[in-house]
Amino acid sequence: MVDLENMHVRDLIVYYLKTEKKDHIAHSDEIIDYVRNSQPEQVKKGLRTYSGLTSYLSQLKNEGILSTEGLENGYYTLGDVPPNVQYWKIAPGDNAWNWEACLQGGYIAIGWADLGDISVLSQEDFNKQRDKIITQHPDWTKTALDQVWKFAHIPEGSVIVANRGTTAVLGFGRVTGGYHFVHGERHGHRLPVEWYDTEVRNVNESGWRRAMVRLKRSKVDKIARIPLKSNTWIFQANPQYYDLKSAIMSLDELTWQINQSQKQIHTGDTVYLWMSGPNAGILAVGNILTEPTEMPMAEKEQAFVKSTDKFEGLKTRVQIRVEHVLKTPLLRSELLRHPILKEMGVIKFPNATNFRLTSEEENELKKNIKKGGDVKPPIQPIYTLDDFTEDTEFEPEVIAGWERILKRKKHIVFQGPPGTGKTYVAERLAMMMVSGTSGFVEIVQFHPAYAYEDFVQGIRPKPVDGGLTYELEEGRFLEFCRRANEEANGAPCVLIIDEINRAHLSRVFGELMYLLEYRDKAIPLAAGGEQFRIPENVYLVGTMNTADRSIALVDHALRRRFSFIRLNPDYNILKNQLEKHGHPVDSLIRVLKEINTAIDDPNYELGISFFMTESENLKEILPDIWKGEIEPYLEEFFYDNPKKVDPFRWIVLAENKLKDWIV
Repeated sequence: MVDLENMHVRDLIVYYLKTEKKDHIAHSDEIIDYVRNSQPEQVKKGLRTYSGLTSYLSQLKNEGILSTEGLENGYYTLGDVPPNVQYWKIAPGDNAWNWEACLQGGYIAIGWADLGDISVLSQEDFNKQRDKIITQHPDWTKTALDQVWKFAHIPEGSVIVANRGTTAVLGFGRVTGGYHFVHGERHGHRLPVEWYDTEVRNVNESGWRRAMVRLKRSKVDKIARIPLKSNTWIFQANPQYYDLKSAIMSLDELTWQINQSQKQIHTGDTVYLWMSGPNAGILAVGNILTEPTEMPMAEKEQAFVKSTDKFEGLKTRVQIRVEHVLKTPLLRSELLRHPILKEMGVIKFPNATNFRLTSEEENELKKNIKKGGDVKPPIQPIYTLDDFTEDTEFEPEVIAGWERILKRKKHIVFQGPPGTGKTYVAERLAMMMVSGTSGFVEIVQFHPAYAYEDFVQGIRPKPVDGGLTYELEEGRFLEFCRRANEEANGAPCVLIIDEINRAHLSRVFGELMYLLEYRDKAIPLAAGGEQFRIPENVYLVGTMNTADRSIALVDHALRRRFSFIRLNPDYNILKNQLEKHGHPVDSLIRVLKEINTAIDDPNYELGISFFMTESENLKEILPDIWKGEIEPYLEEFFYDNPKKVDPFRWIVLAENKLKDWIV
């Protein structure tokens, strides 16, 4: 039976076309490209269920956008992949120092060359060799060296993803043969690889710190679809035909006619919007949302058209999101004085409508644009209740309750023992509050030395002409409130205060204690006497670790001004996460419950987030997490009775209660 609710978007589309259009052969990649490029925010989260997908595709068909007729290229299904294919992320050395050699030589390689050629070793012989080598290299571990055994047994046809650290994918390749060892090389363990895609893609993968990580196919597909480095353009509008200046102040999105470079302009490209004429120059910065396609001008733009015959009817156009409107236009007269930017196409050949920038021009333009600032704040990405639920696995009703409390009280604190995800939850609640608005989120961490002068305002020395002057300056909170007043257009702005109870709160907040309770009042601040009122659109979300012995109890007066939400270890969330990645469930949860029973204090319980951040590879890294994070925490808690830690040491658990976690 097909698991429709958990299918990847690509496979859902294939399934839909196979079941709904049996009389046609559909090319899913073409449809996927349209869906991804035309409605990126909707596709991001909204099409992960079969009902959502079919509804959306039906809409496209009704609008005449999607047709399965005439697409003769066949479809791509999971059945096309050989059953023994594996997917591995493998780093070609620290910071990818060996990448060029791997690319030119057609291979992937890893270190630990002192193990020698393992192609003739059995698993038992390899383990003996591994244990022997570890005695010569105290900084090497069994977990690290076991990667070599896995590497040597990656089957032919498997896909390799080469990475540089946690931020870049350098290429994709397919293994074309078996393992071999090259003597005398720093990275002598090798597999022959045909590198079929060597475009660099930016990623953010905190779990990629080890040399090798096994991936799921869906993960590789997702990485492959990351847009490559985008182009940067200047699009030019003639003020005789179109009032660009008024349009960008009134609208968040524009449609733009494309007369040249239609095959080079793509979704995700950056565009500088240029107005020609006597005061020619750049007025705004935007992003292209769609591929060039025939479409009419949006009806809401008609008010800014001065020559209707130039814009009527179906034309090849793109949609543009206006991200920034410059406070001061960057004028052509200024650019003519710049040694690099004076050579831009829009200046040398001004009769065209769109111009691609070189990398050098792009970099120089960014520097100059940054100086000018903007008057139209960026719109925050969409982050919904469904997104929050998917990221944290908390029930929607629980999350909605948190949002309701924050909107009513305006100040909340997530409190609980370590590892319950307090900061993670606070960040996502803030993201949901500002979703799709011009609001913003900032974070500040309190500590014992944090003071009123840091948070509200204070006098600070400044060097002037070889001496010092002392000026009254805003602290983080006053600066945040000023920005919320000036830039957010009334949208919610959330300040996250991490570890809120580590500072002396009465001293840090000062007269804010009054203002937090009476949000409609204004009072003079201590230093300058200036009247201050907390803006209505400012929200505070704090986090508090209840296991921190170094802090005093939170001031009771402050407790009245915040609503406190407790986060306890939620074993059901952990259970779902472990099951999702095929890990043993019962044994780990049973041990966690035993530990928390031994702790016997809800303020110090061991949370589940230790096991959530790198779930795909948890089985391989669990020993490191346990010995490096959990055991030290238990040693500190049971400092007066260290024998209580012994049953929960990894060396003991690995032999009995957690033996099903041994790789």
